Amino acid sequence: MKKITINSSSESKILIGEKISNLLTHLPNKNVIIITDNNLNRLYSKQFPKFPIIKTGLGEDIKTLEIH
Repeated sequence: MKKITINSSSESKILIGEKISNLLTHLPNKNVIIITDNNLNRLYSKQFPKFPIIKTGLGEDIKTLEIH
């Protein structure tokens, strides 16, 4: 598993290669949002912990900071 830490007004972590079944061991109890694309949500949403989910579209064109 690879861990990327982002420090801004608070600390955020990105975990790459970890199993979804271990996700809760890495999360705080509050202020969690799961960001996923529509395909991953369709395949794994039943395994996601009960936190708000933001679903994105698919493909490289959707990956932008622009607000539509």
